[in-house]
Amino acid sequence: MSALVNSPVGRSLMRRSFVRLSLVRFQKSYWIISLFFLCCWLVVSQTRLRECLSDSLDGINYVLFLKSSSIQRGDIVSIQGHREDHVGTLPKWPYAKRVLGIPGDRIIHNNSGITVIPKESDGLSLLTKTSKGKLLTPIVPFIGVPLNGLSKTIPEGCLFVAGDNPKSFDSRYDEFGLVPMEKVWGKGILQW
Repeated sequence: MSALVNSPVGRSLMRRSFVRLSLVRFQKSYWIISLFFLCCWLVVSQTRLRECLSDSLDGINYVLFLKSSSIQRGDIVSIQGHREDHVGTLPKWPYAKRVLGIPGDRIIHNNSGITVIPKESDGLSLLTKTSKGKLLTPIVPFIGVPLNGLSKTIPEGCLFVAGDNPKSFDSRYDEFGLVPMEKVWGKGILQW
């Protein structure tokens, strides 16, 4: 056996086997490394970590968003390019708001404030002015009807969003309005 290994034919066979083994190892490594970079690219391109710059969501400072179009009631969403002109000093940064109403839900303005049905939310209180003194108009006017008040149905392709903070600037006000789905980048999957 050692004579075969030490012969020119034996050395040639060993070199070929080494090259084949190296090629197989390289191919496996190539696919593992390619898969790793593909996963990294998917994570980077499909997620965003956002800092909550306002007190809109109680106790939440950061939200990790996943690009998604399947939004449900209760999700926290990232909204981009939606009426930044009324906010004032905040930079043009995506909003993070909670979805309270989806297409087909009704928004009612009664004595307790704004209520979204079918999910009976407590009446969302209303402000008359922003912190900068700009007037705010409720999304549904109130005419003093005691129980049901006036209502508005959320149209297809729009969402009613609100912050947890009663002083949040959100869909309760006509100046913010309902959010078109094309302005929603994704939904929160992790918050802290």
